[in-house]
Amino acid sequence: MTKRNLIRVNGFLVVRLPHLNRDQAGRGVYPAQPPVLGTIHYGGIDRMPWFDIDEELYAGVLPANIGQARQLIEEDNNDDFTGIKLCKDLDTAFTLLEYSNRLEAANEVIVIRSEKLTQIKGAIDFDMSKVSWIGYDVVVLGDLSLLREGLFTLPASFPRWEERLNESGLFSSRALFDEYVAAYKAVSVKGAIEQLPDDTAYGIDMVEIGRLGPKI
Repeated sequence: MTKRNLIRVNGFLVVRLPHLNRDQAGRGVYPAQPPVLGTIHYGGIDRMPWFDIDEELYAGVLPANIGQARQLIEEDNNDDFTGIKLCKDLDTAFTLLEYSNRLEAANEVIVIRSEKLTQIKGAIDFDMSKVSWIGYDVVVLGDLSLLREGLFTLPASFPRWEERLNESGLFSSRALFDEYVAAYKAVSVKGAIEQLPDDTAYGIDMVEIGRLGPKI
């Protein structure tokens, strides 16, 4: 692999597949139904990261090696308050994916990158041939996805924005950032959706989402 094939990314997450991004138990932290507009599911960062691992961790039934790997991820992300628990090792991410999917193939590994996350968490080299970039999520770092909480929650309040989503339920261009954030703020002040925090530690950023193929 040459340096020309390398890109800088922030890390990896095991998340639910867009159409399975729901908690069937309906406990409230995650939706009982996946966020969807027509046939387009939300495909951003806020898709129940590490959920199936953590369910068994809290139940006390997670195998020791899997639990140790998950704990290392937690410890590696203790220096910030973004709430984004990234794995920096691809082999570990795929090991946790395999365990998460042993009963049902409900999860995938994604890779993410953003300017602010690079400042906060740093970045690692990654082989660009392994990733297919699928679009941008709009994220309040440390809080929520404005796509999921806004457009996918109350689409009627975001006229003409649905048609600007790509097939992955994300934006294809960074150029939509300022306009969408302004639209979200205008809707949120009416109280229909969650308002933006008065003081965010890290602000709002566009986080690029990449999908990885099967482990080679």
